[in-house]
Amino acid sequence: PHLKSCGGEPGIVILQYIEEMIELSAVFAVRTIVQVGIGYSKVLEALKGKDLLRYKYLEAVQSSEVDDSDLKNFNHEMLMVYLSLLARFDPSKVLAFLTSKENSIVLEPVLEICRQF
Repeated sequence: PHLKSCGGEPGIVILQYIEEMIELSAVFAVRTIVQVGIGYSKVLEALKGKDLLRYKYLEAVQSSEVDDSDLKNFNHEMLMVYLSLLARFDPSKVLAFLTSKENSIVLEPVLEICRQF
Protein backbone atom coordinates (compact mmCIF):
# COMPACT_ATOMS: atom_id res chain seq x y z
CA PRO A 1 0.00 0.00 0.00
CA HIS A 2 2.77 2.50 0.83
CA LEU A 3 4.48 2.11 -2.56
CA LYS A 4 1.22 2.82 -4.35
CA SER A 5 0.70 5.99 -2.33
CA CYS A 6 4.19 7.19 -3.33
CA GLY A 7 3.83 6.49 -7.01
CA GLY A 8 3.87 2.71 -7.08
CA GLU A 9 7.18 2.15 -8.84
CA PRO A 10 9.94 1.02 -6.43
CA GLY A 11 12.66 2.82 -8.40
CA ILE A 12 10.78 6.12 -8.23
CA VAL A 13 10.18 5.76 -4.51
CA ILE A 14 13.82 4.88 -3.84
CA LEU A 15 15.03 7.89 -5.81
CA GLN A 16 12.64 10.11 -3.83
CA TYR A 17 14.28 8.97 -0.59
CA ILE A 18 17.82 8.36 -1.85
CA GLU A 19 19.37 11.16 0.21
CA GLU A 20 17.99 9.79 3.46
CA MET A 21 18.97 6.24 2.52
CA ILE A 22 22.57 7.24 1.81
CA GLU A 23 22.79 9.24 5.04
CA LEU A 24 21.56 6.22 7.02
CA SER A 25 23.71 3.62 5.23
CA ALA A 26 25.31 4.17 1.85
CA VAL A 27 26.10 0.45 1.51
CA PHE A 28 22.48 -0.50 2.18
CA ALA A 29 21.37 2.16 -0.32
CA VAL A 30 23.68 0.70 -2.99
CA ARG A 31 22.46 -2.85 -2.34
CA THR A 32 18.84 -1.67 -2.61
CA ILE A 33 19.54 0.29 -5.79
CA VAL A 34 21.20 -2.77 -7.35
CA GLN A 35 18.25 -5.02 -6.46
CA VAL A 36 15.78 -2.62 -8.04
CA GLY A 37 17.99 -2.06 -11.09
CA ILE A 38 18.53 1.68 -10.95
CA GLY A 39 21.57 2.83 -12.93
CA TYR A 40 24.37 5.16 -11.82
CA SER A 41 23.18 8.04 -13.96
CA LYS A 42 19.69 8.09 -12.41
CA VAL A 43 21.11 8.03 -8.89
CA LEU A 44 23.64 10.78 -9.62
CA GLU A 45 20.96 12.86 -11.32
CA ALA A 46 18.76 12.51 -8.21
CA LEU A 47 21.75 13.71 -6.15
CA LYS A 48 22.59 16.64 -8.43
CA GLY A 49 24.14 19.46 -6.43
CA LYS A 50 24.76 17.16 -3.45
CA ASP A 51 28.41 16.29 -4.02
CA LEU A 52 29.03 14.80 -0.58
CA LEU A 53 26.12 12.40 -1.03
CA ARG A 54 27.32 11.56 -4.54
CA TYR A 55 30.73 10.79 -3.05
CA LYS A 56 29.23 8.60 -0.29
CA TYR A 57 27.20 6.70 -2.88
CA LEU A 58 30.13 6.06 -5.24
CA GLU A 59 32.43 5.25 -2.31
CA ALA A 60 29.90 2.64 -1.16
CA VAL A 61 29.81 1.18 -4.68
CA GLN A 62 33.59 0.73 -4.47
CA SER A 63 33.38 -0.64 -0.92
CA SER A 64 34.43 -4.18 -0.09
CA GLU A 65 30.98 -4.55 1.49
CA VAL A 66 29.36 -4.54 -1.96
CA ASP A 67 29.96 -7.86 -3.71
CA ASP A 68 29.36 -6.97 -7.34
CA SER A 69 32.51 -6.71 -9.45
CA ASP A 70 30.53 -5.52 -12.51
CA LEU A 71 29.12 -2.66 -10.45
CA LYS A 72 32.62 -1.59 -9.38
CA ASN A 73 33.84 -1.31 -12.99
CA PHE A 74 32.95 2.30 -13.72
CA ASN A 75 32.83 3.54 -17.29
CA HIS A 76 35.22 6.40 -18.12
CA GLU A 77 32.70 9.16 -17.33
CA MET A 78 31.76 7.61 -13.98
CA LEU A 79 35.42 7.05 -13.17
CA MET A 80 36.15 10.75 -13.70
CA VAL A 81 33.17 11.78 -11.54
CA TYR A 82 34.32 9.45 -8.75
CA LEU A 83 37.95 10.58 -8.98
CA SER A 84 36.92 14.22 -8.81
CA LEU A 85 34.81 13.58 -5.72
CA LEU A 86 37.50 11.38 -4.16
CA ALA A 87 40.15 14.08 -4.70
CA ARG A 88 37.85 16.63 -3.11
CA PHE A 89 36.54 14.67 -0.11
CA ASP A 90 39.27 12.11 0.63
CA PRO A 91 42.48 12.89 -1.27
CA SER A 92 44.48 10.36 0.74
CA LYS A 93 42.64 7.56 -1.13
CA VAL A 94 43.32 8.78 -4.67
CA LEU A 95 46.67 7.05 -5.18
CA ALA A 96 45.42 3.68 -3.90
CA PHE A 97 42.38 3.88 -6.16
CA LEU A 98 44.46 4.84 -9.20
CA THR A 99 46.90 2.02 -8.49
CA SER A 100 44.07 -0.50 -8.32
CA LYS A 101 42.72 0.69 -11.69
CA GLU A 102 46.02 1.45 -13.44
CA ASN A 103 45.28 -0.50 -16.62
CA SER A 104 41.90 1.12 -17.23
CA ILE A 105 42.70 4.79 -16.59
CA VAL A 106 43.68 7.44 -19.12
CA LEU A 107 46.29 9.51 -17.34
CA GLU A 108 45.74 13.02 -18.74
CA PRO A 109 42.17 13.60 -17.40
CA VAL A 110 43.22 12.16 -14.05
CA LEU A 111 46.13 14.59 -13.79
CA GLU A 112 43.79 17.47 -14.58
CA ILE A 113 41.44 16.43 -11.77
CA CYS A 114 44.31 16.09 -9.31
CA ARG A 115 45.62 19.56 -10.24
CA GLN A 116 42.25 21.06 -9.28
CA PHE A 117 42.59 19.78 -5.73
